[in-house]
Amino acid sequence: MNCKLCGNPLKAGERMYREEIGWSEQRQGGGTHALRLRTVTGQLAHWVCVERAAKGLTGQTGIFDA
Repeated sequence: MNCKLCGNPLKAGERMYREEIGWSEQRQGGGTHALRLRTVTGQLAHWVCVERAAKGLTGQTGIFDA
């Protein structure tokens, strides 16, 4: 299976994220609660790819890109 974000192969035992879709309640003071009615899509991504995307560092082509 390949990483959804960079397209490179995932290796067994490697740290990774799985994609989930669901609903979260918005807190009045900010933030959200845990996901409800969660659906797992079956998509996986390298841990570093997700962390980079969360920081707005898109356009990565591999896990070793700076």
